[in-house]
Amino acid sequence: MEAAERHVMILKAPAEDPEDDGRDPYSHLLRENGFAVTSVPVIDFEFCNLEELRDCLQAPHKFSGIIFTSPRAVRATALGLGTDQRLPARWSQHAFFVVGRSTAAALRSSLGAEGEGAESGSAVALADYITQRSYAGPLLYPCSSLQRGTLPARLQERGVRAHCVTAYATVPHPGLERSLALALASSRPPGFLVYFSPSGVAASLPVLRGLQLPFHRLKVIAIGAATQAALERSDVPVWAVCKEPTPEQLLSRLSSPGPS
Repeated sequence: MEAAERHVMILKAPAEDPEDDGRDPYSHLLRENGFAVTSVPVIDFEFCNLEELRDCLQAPHKFSGIIFTSPRAVRATALGLGTDQRLPARWSQHAFFVVGRSTAAALRSSLGAEGEGAESGSAVALADYITQRSYAGPLLYPCSSLQRGTLPARLQERGVRAHCVTAYATVPHPGLERSLALALASSRPPGFLVYFSPSGVAASLPVLRGLQLPFHRLKVIAIGAATQAALERSDVPVWAVCKEPTPEQLLSRLSSPGPS
């Protein structure tokens, strides 16, 4: 590959995988395999409704488990527990469901619990995993203000109830425009642009277009079908899609000879 083809710009939330000591596992793996990586945090998070979440966490008898679809949901739960940050003992009798290894790692590190379904890769696939068995009570679901209702609707279709608590809001990262301008000015143009979420697309795309980034020259990779759809709605051609949010799958897409 030429130099630009080895340069990857990653647009995502700041890294928060507790098992990687603050390092972004995506950037780490790509650099190990000879790629130059520029990582720009494009979104951030504000926590909310923690008192409501705390009330739910103090009533495990009302629920049959908890669903975590991101490390932020785990963090919100830890904050909701207050200074003790320990789940009431009865939660150990319930199931904990997670999307992705980073969420599983956050759950293990922050709350000392093991999650199921980490390899499901998406909220829809996790819903299918969850509904393989029945539950006496609803599942607590600390979620984003941007959650589209797909997972609760999928569960409801199959007779499983979810109690949703909006625990965090997604906002553009502070100084996003300056960060992107500096990243594009200080390094050679990227060959790949990697988007991780629809909210990341919404926050950064207008800025990048204002900076006249030549999208037609880039290979744009979407992490997940929802991110792919957000890009296509914005008329950005998607070169490849990672169906699962893992560093290994991103490396595989970057190393493939053609789109997938």
